[in-house]
Amino acid sequence: MLCKKYWIFVVDDNTWPEHQKASIAAINKPPTEAGRQSAIAEIIGVRPGDYIFFNIRASEDHPPQIIGLYEATTEPYYDPTPLFDGAKYIGENLSYNLPYRVAFKQVINFPEPIDVDEIWCLKDRGLIWSIQQSRGDAVGVHACTCITKFEGELILKLLEANNPVKGALKTYPPPPPLSQRQPLPINLSTDPEGNLHYEDALKAFILKGLAHGKFKEILGDYDDYIPNMPTGARKEIDILLLKYSETNVIWYQILELKKDSFSMKEMQRLIEYEKWFRETRALSPIQVHPVAIAYDFENVKNYVKRRTDYDKRRIRLLRYQYDSAHNEITFFDETF
Repeated sequence: MLCKKYWIFVVDDNTWPEHQKASIAAINKPPTEAGRQSAIAEIIGVRPGDYIFFNIRASEDHPPQIIGLYEATTEPYYDPTPLFDGAKYIGENLSYNLPYRVAFKQVINFPEPIDVDEIWCLKDRGLIWSIQQSRGDAVGVHACTCITKFEGELILKLLEANNPVKGALKTYPPPPPLSQRQPLPINLSTDPEGNLHYEDALKAFILKGLAHGKFKEILGDYDDYIPNMPTGARKEIDILLLKYSETNVIWYQILELKKDSFSMKEMQRLIEYEKWFRETRALSPIQVHPVAIAYDFENVKNYVKRRTDYDKRRIRLLRYQYDSAHNEITFFDETF
């Protein structure tokens, strides 16, 4: 069974009251199709029951703060209409176009938020490592990020420490009816057949499967998945899988995705991620497993074979094939 995940949604002084009133979190719709697929990949991994914090951006009245604790009550969905009748800010023709949404309810009412600076203090001590303030196409606007369960529990402890007295739980409206919750529009066009046109569509499809516990026969019995995991080099791992044993990580599996042919440039990036985890997170190199996922590997097979022969540390090569007739992805292991 997958662990309960923790997500952070970015809001601001204008949008937070509307999110609260509707009990709906949402992220932005970028102007390009590639950007929209990236935004969908950000939110698609949220499951009902996952925990949510809100990061309210800095304003003249306050520094950036974390507000919690909430719980997702729906899977992510698409709805471009105003968040509710009379909404001033959130809606397709209003100030903020935030159609990628998930409903939530309050779990604990912490009247006092915590300043984000409190979290960065933990980062300086090495206790926080997957949290980032903004990413990709959503820099500076509404977005959501995923963090490890350990980091989520640390933030929860900070909120507990800052709130000896809790508030009464607020009453929230029920989630929108299913008729208003359209599926997230993943663009699964292919060219050629089996080869997805958008890389973030590939990521979104895989993350949707991971959220439902799929692909364990090929990826192992993972407990957690982190999309867009930041590294010390200010780059992002496409997807990080983790296996836990209580408070310890047993293994890390680094997934680097390419919609078509995996190049030596992507291979070098994957090796850099592997090195970063070995040096900064893992107790032993055997805990770190690099995995390349692509439509073909002809450009890197010789290198991977030489590396395997040299140091016995494998890089897994998983060739994907998307079946549009059955809306399925099949993986073929081409590891040496």
